[in-house]
Amino acid sequence: DANENLILNENSIQENFSAENNHDTSKDLEQPPVNEIYEEQFANDEEGIYYPIPHKNGEGNRCETPLAKHYITSFEKDVLSSEYEEAKAALKMNAACSYWIGSRERIMNQMVIYKDHPEILDMGYDSNNGTPVGMIIPQTLTMGTITRRAVEKTWMTA
Repeated sequence: DANENLILNENSIQENFSAENNHDTSKDLEQPPVNEIYEEQFANDEEGIYYPIPHKNGEGNRCETPLAKHYITSFEKDVLSSEYEEAKAALKMNAACSYWIGSRERIMNQMVIYKDHPEILDMGYDSNNGTPVGMIIPQTLTMGTITRRAVEKTWMTA
């Protein structure tokens, strides 16, 4: 699992996260945290050393996944890294797929009209092979609030 294989470069964390978030990480890195909110297998592990990953909103907030968008720059600067190739591959895949992850909801909410829709007479395509033929109908606002230009969530980009 890529999340378990992530390790921290202590010097980079102190420099980058302290500067970005006004957070003194030196006290976090002095000794592993002992806290009842950690899972039992990690709290009782005497062989490994676990350091908290600083959260962008400061102390008291848990990092649920280091694959979140906020941590991409930390991986690029080698603040967060892994010695395992599987974790590095997962991070590269996450970065490569980030566009589609962000676009998924907009794409899934598109309005599709199929040829067999009762109000559609003819789209000019033959669908005798059993494959449904359809069109994506853009859900366009004719005038945006600020720019007064047409707005559409997926296909019309600035």
